[in-house]
Amino acid sequence: MDASLQLMAGVGLKSVAAVLRRCGARAEAMHPGVRDAELARWYTVSADSAEALAEAVQALQATPGVAAAYLKPEGAAPA
Repeated sequence: MDASLQLMAGVGLKSVAAVLRRCGARAEAMHPGVRDAELARWYTVSADSAEALAEAVQALQATPGVAAAYLKPEGAAPA
């Protein structure tokens, strides 16, 4: 299970590093190496357990500089 994180313009990943560390989560650029400023603000967040990931998302949502943080919905089987 993964989560998505979008930082506000001008905010770097360092601003949420303590939150991620406290929750045992990690963030990686969703679009590494991209030059587009909008795409560069998006990250994939992962953790070793669903509980830790949910805790990280909740904490990120309350962190200044975070535009969005949410759990990615599980894929559904085609109907």
